[in-house]
Amino acid sequence: MVELLRYFTKSLLKMRHRDIQKIYPQLAIFNFDLIGRKVTCDGFYDKKNLEFLQDIVFPKLKSRDVFLDIGANIGNHSVFCADNFNEIYAFEPNLRTFKILEANAMLKNNIQVFNIGLSNKKHSQTASFDTGNLGSASLVHAGSDSLTVQFNLDCFDQLDLLSKDRKIDFIKIDVEGFELQALQGCERTLLAHKPVIAMEVLKSDMQNGGSAALEYLVLQGYNFQYCIQEASSFWGEHKSISRLFDAISVLFRGKKRAATSELVRINGKLSDRDHPMILLSVAPL
Repeated sequence: MVELLRYFTKSLLKMRHRDIQKIYPQLAIFNFDLIGRKVTCDGFYDKKNLEFLQDIVFPKLKSRDVFLDIGANIGNHSVFCADNFNEIYAFEPNLRTFKILEANAMLKNNIQVFNIGLSNKKHSQTASFDTGNLGSASLVHAGSDSLTVQFNLDCFDQLDLLSKDRKIDFIKIDVEGFELQALQGCERTLLAHKPVIAMEVLKSDMQNGGSAALEYLVLQGYNFQYCIQEASSFWGEHKSISRLFDAISVLFRGKKRAATSELVRINGKLSDRDHPMILLSVAPL
């Protein structure tokens, strides 16, 4: 039975790779890792949200100069977005992950990589991570079976990376609960450049339908908050069923269902769950 499953898995992956290698770059990944599995099957991790950003959100930006990738991991988002911006600045403090990021940055000529994390002050701090999901390395949350690693952190506003003619137009931040500190270290940049921000909000960081990072951004003028939602309210609310139908569609048709997503403004509290991508802006999108 195991050998039969192994045979079908290899055959399905081979067929899948024939399709995606014609479209997507060959990203370096960690084997057995959550992000690595997604890249292997889809070409990119979080591909649906990335394609929505590219097709719907990025065209709304007044300019597309610098994309700031805070918590870049292996560079999945940086590589995808590189063709949409003049420059990508990618920050990843985990040295082992950073080496993969360096390799993937070579796929594009406009990605600059930095082996530091961002915070509200310069210091070192111990982070915890799970070997099955290196992207979950966190300075805040630690599981009972977590491994640890030391991160070097710095304040973006003090790094003096930007020349006067550069403008940060978009920030993607995914730092597993450390968003507030990272954003505080970008405060001058936020006020001067007013970039659109894509941020993960974890259920574990939420209180009363919000988070400390969201509240901080509202104080900086980010009064417009959005989520990306499938146009059908049923699929939007029943994501596990939606993923099941996507899997069946891939198995029999070689591609996911044709689904239309839309940008929905958040009015009131967030639902009590993980939110992989919340978009924030100082003006309507």
